[in-house]
Amino acid sequence: MQNEQALEEFFRAFKISLNLAALYSKDHPYFLKSIDELKIKTDQALQTSPSIKISVTPTALLFNGNPFEKAGGTAEISTLLHLRKIKNLEIKRGVSLKDLSIFLSSICLKPKEIFRSGGINKIIEKEGLSNLAAEELDYSSLLKDVGEEVKDIWVFLLKEAVEKQDMHKVALLAETFPEIVKKFKASDLFEDEELHDNIGKFFEFLKKTQSEKFVQCQKAILGAVLREKKLSPDYSLDKVKDLFRDLSEEELANSLLEEVVTNEDFDSNNFNLFLKLTKENEHQKIASAFGQRFKNSSISKANIHKRVQDLFTVPENSYLSQVYRNSLSEILGGIKFSDQAVFDQAALRQNYRLILIGLLATESAQDKLEIISKRISEELKGVTESRDWEYLKSLASALSQQLQKSPQSTGALKPINLKLADFCDNLVWSEEDAPQEMEYFIDNLDSPSKDIQFYLEKIFSENKINAMGLKMFIKFFPQQMNIFYERLKEQNGNLKLISSIIEAAKSLKGGAALEILKHIYNISNKLMQVEALKAMQSFPVAEASFLLPVISGNDAFLKKEAFPILRKDPDSLNKALELLFSVKSPWGTKNNLLISNIELVEELGIREAKGFIAQLAQRKFFWNSSLRSRAQRLLERWHD
Repeated sequence: MQNEQALEEFFRAFKISLNLAALYSKDHPYFLKSIDELKIKTDQALQTSPSIKISVTPTALLFNGNPFEKAGGTAEISTLLHLRKIKNLEIKRGVSLKDLSIFLSSICLKPKEIFRSGGINKIIEKEGLSNLAAEELDYSSLLKDVGEEVKDIWVFLLKEAVEKQDMHKVALLAETFPEIVKKFKASDLFEDEELHDNIGKFFEFLKKTQSEKFVQCQKAILGAVLREKKLSPDYSLDKVKDLFRDLSEEELANSLLEEVVTNEDFDSNNFNLFLKLTKENEHQKIASAFGQRFKNSSISKANIHKRVQDLFTVPENSYLSQVYRNSLSEILGGIKFSDQAVFDQAALRQNYRLILIGLLATESAQDKLEIISKRISEELKGVTESRDWEYLKSLASALSQQLQKSPQSTGALKPINLKLADFCDNLVWSEEDAPQEMEYFIDNLDSPSKDIQFYLEKIFSENKINAMGLKMFIKFFPQQMNIFYERLKEQNGNLKLISSIIEAAKSLKGGAALEILKHIYNISNKLMQVEALKAMQSFPVAEASFLLPVISGNDAFLKKEAFPILRKDPDSLNKALELLFSVKSPWGTKNNLLISNIELVEELGIREAKGFIAQLAQRKFFWNSSLRSRAQRLLERWHD
């Protein structure tokens, strides 16, 4: 029976080592130190039992079938292990320091790197980790995951299922294929050779075994590509065409109709891509099948007339567009597509949007301003999707100009501000590094589109944080920062999150960001304290009241990071040097600390300490001989 306290300490050490393995290389001093501690705690936990057996669920670690919650923060470990296909883990008596280092470094690799190596058991076997064992999850458990990480897992499950010709697993993958493929960008299909090849092999196998699923999966790939707005001209379309080359003209027509009817963002650019992805000699049959299906469907033709007109007017493929227009003109009540002039739709749209901005900045009548605001808000979806930053900046400038001229316009401009706020919220929290251009809009927003719970959930539950997200939280919820600090304290063992918050605060350099770094320093271990002080070095001013107690302490690492901040203010630096060298040392009892402080200022090149060093070089009595000698050597080096 294992000692519960020893087990609790093992879990704590295990969590710390995992966090550090995710942040640093296996040769980094912080990671090596944590492994030393983990080895001690592992050996203690194994004194009364031959092994530690841990079961993994998506949200908890189980020991003897029950969640082990006393160590705290085990949900984070369980998620990491689950996404790497680990169901059970066993650490046996006799496990070495090297075994633990290799294993923890390995399981912190990205899932796709682990799967490319054949899975965690292959790594254990290859490295000869005889005192470690793992049982891997089956497909059904992994395919229930909905996060972005499931993409990496899914690519390799695809390959494995085909190689082993496991019909049950192939069926599961085919069932989830349409939903999973939505998580990929079309560019992934062009750039990721492994993904492309695995899908190709999967389709070949599916074609022979499950023809109906085969068609559904090919249509899903076509839909994913058609939803792309802009593909790089460097991409070879022939490469992706192969993934749905077996679709018939009727199936292609059905796919096109589904996109036209169900996808409101499907426009002439997407249709142009469809024309390029299909063979020219197929379009007459595709257009005919499209027209017939359109006619027989229950779609409200009246609501879609204008949209179809716009879609099937593609200047660079006017001949092929005409094929589709002819097939639909009779169905759509005799609209004469062929008699219409072909305009540059993109240029017309841009000119229209610019005119609206001009009207927004100059209009004074509130009723007209409301109409203009509504029209602009309708355009913002397309603008934000294309990331037209120049237009968005012009819009923000016009909004500011209008409010300065007429503060009572706030109500009329509300539709625009809500759309811009929603755009900022969605973009900031959907990307790891929000574009720097976002700062301009955040500064001009009056309110967020989401409440504080949304922000707290993103930061502390989903571990999503970047500079722009932190800036928005600080701007919109200044009175609730105490809630932020409480949640921060609860997560003080989550080194990856704390490190991300430090990086975000470092980018902002404002007073509120500095307060966040101070709170992190006060609740964290030495590793994060060092990182917090390093981040403060990028701030323009020193805060002596916070930093001088660091100088009074005994930790050389923390002092070393505090001094570059204090040097920005001569008065603060002088106070720090006084603290450093005014240490009382009766009978030389503190001389080792003073010598350490001399070495610190020498390493940092703080020549402002010269006067203090000179005083130490003059200290009398034999017990100060080593201190005098060390001070004199530094003065000689600094002699000009």
